[in-house]
Amino acid sequence: MLEDLNPDKKLSLAWLAKCLLVITLFASCDSEKPGKPGFTGSSGELLIVTDEATWNGIKDSISVWFQPNYPMLPQPEALFRVAHFQPSAMNDLLNRHRNILSIVRSNKQENSFKLYNEQYSKEQIFFELSAYNSEEILDLLGSKKDQIIKILQTAERERLVKAYSRQVDNDINVHLKKHFGFTLNSPIGATLEKSTDNFLWIKREREKSVGSTSHFIYQGLALYTRPYTSDQQFSDSALISDRNKYMGDNIPGPKPTAKMSTQTFITPTNEKVLFNNRFAVESRGLWRTTNSFMGGPYVALTTTDPSGKVLITVEGFVYAPKFDKREYIKEMEAIIYSLRFTK
Repeated sequence: MLEDLNPDKKLSLAWLAKCLLVITLFASCDSEKPGKPGFTGSSGELLIVTDEATWNGIKDSISVWFQPNYPMLPQPEALFRVAHFQPSAMNDLLNRHRNILSIVRSNKQENSFKLYNEQYSKEQIFFELSAYNSEEILDLLGSKKDQIIKILQTAERERLVKAYSRQVDNDINVHLKKHFGFTLNSPIGATLEKSTDNFLWIKREREKSVGSTSHFIYQGLALYTRPYTSDQQFSDSALISDRNKYMGDNIPGPKPTAKMSTQTFITPTNEKVLFNNRFAVESRGLWRTTNSFMGGPYVALTTTDPSGKVLITVEGFVYAPKFDKREYIKEMEAIIYSLRFTK
């Protein structure tokens, strides 16, 4: 079971059942609409449905492939929480889970891999992998693992984008549209901390209890613009240099001598992506404050505006020292990817 996969990230069946039950209540809000019911399960969960013998032969590989550390977090957190269920244990609630990978042994020597969108519920991702024996199952799964992970990550982000689109702070969006020419899904409860001709900072604070003590979770969204003059501005060194300048000059630390900077003992990553049919670079790394103790993960997207004359970076960063940070940085990623130009 899951305890064999990752002892630091246990997902007991009882805990999973509670999560499914709670989320089902929220999913039922769409019950008045015709069609399939809403999905169940929490973000980052993946159900593996297969018989016990097959599971015993693949669980170590599943752990390596689907539970590596999530990129650029200060403490190790698995990419997915994985739970195994035998086919006989599946019921209506579990069948509606948001992410399912079904693995079956085929009676024929014909291997297959299929993706079914919304097989049992809205927005569900359902993979079915079929092969003749354990060796062929591992070979096929190994060849498809990167595709599976990419599809799941994209689906999780799109679900969050859709969820945030229902609770947007309209005042902040009006400001963004007027001064910068685009909108994004800034959540209700966020506050506009600073806005200049080329920089904007939005802050969101939440409170969460650990035992009898309450702690704040801080999520920040920043954007900065500058003239686009050369492709060199997309280079790794230029992106880090711009980040240190704009974030350091505009976001204060906990004391006057502290300012935001980029942690470089772990080199930030920069990946070329296509965003709204435009070239962009997605950056991930760790931030810190100089002469202070604060720090955490960040994710940023850099692209040009429709005129092609302005370079825009939108960044989300998280400070939550008492908590896991994977889901919080995924929330910021979803907000960033909701950016839409209005002119």
